[in-house]
Amino acid sequence: MNTADFKLSFPGEPMAVRLALGEVTSWIRSAGIDEEFCGSVELVLAEALNNIAEHAYGEGAPGPVDLELQHRPPELKLTLMDTGRAMPGGQLPEGRAVNPDPTLDDLPEGGFGWHIIRTLTRELTYCRDGGLNRLSFLMGLDCPGDGPASKQP
Repeated sequence: MNTADFKLSFPGEPMAVRLALGEVTSWIRSAGIDEEFCGSVELVLAEALNNIAEHAYGEGAPGPVDLELQHRPPELKLTLMDTGRAMPGGQLPEGRAVNPDPTLDDLPEGGFGWHIIRTLTRELTYCRDGGLNRLSFLMGLDCPGDGPASKQP
């Protein structure tokens, strides 16, 4: 398969995120990429994009999100950009693994999405430059779920 790119811009709000995920999934399927891998990409993007909508933009007016995918077999490079709030401390959250047998009282709030993202990606990087957040990562087409990713510039 030849190299291919996909770009999409949309507002950082829940309904637009849902529609964007549908467009990405359609593009991946039309590129003939494995269905299981497509599900992994959709999961990682859903976690990252929902974080942008909920935390970078939050309760204020949703700002723009730019999504870029570069298909370079055997990898897919994904980049997300937004103008929302920076990551706390200018760094990616660590992400926690889920306790397989938690009680409801012991279940912490949040943080599991970053564990999923880190587990399913490689070369995960975040930077803030001139009011722009940029999150980039690779996902291997030949072995989905080949993380963990933990690189930070």
